[in-house]
Amino acid sequence: MPLMTTEELVGLGTLAGAAFAVTLLFLSFFVVLYRALRRKPAPTPTRLQGSEAMVVLAVPNDGVGTISCNAAGKRVVMPARSYEGTALEAGRSVVIVEVEGRVALVAAC
Repeated sequence: MPLMTTEELVGLGTLAGAAFAVTLLFLSFFVVLYRALRRKPAPTPTRLQGSEAMVVLAVPNDGVGTISCNAAGKRVVMPARSYEGTALEAGRSVVIVEVEGRVALVAAC
């Protein structure tokens, strides 16, 4: 006398397959949730204050140039003016003193 009939074995296989599919569904949900929680928020002006940056396009006396910095793991390129009103050449390291609107006020390091 067999332990299980053919119908019982088929039912058991179907149940195991369904359990496997549900497990994969839950795992994929948790992977998506984990990745979403690991994302760093976008840099905001207050987060940029005090950050070190590099002058990409020279900042003329009382004019606007361009800086580049890394914030929250992202490269940020934005217009900049000199905090002291002096010229800053391209390639120079600067620190972001404050951000007015979308323009950073920077000082030489």
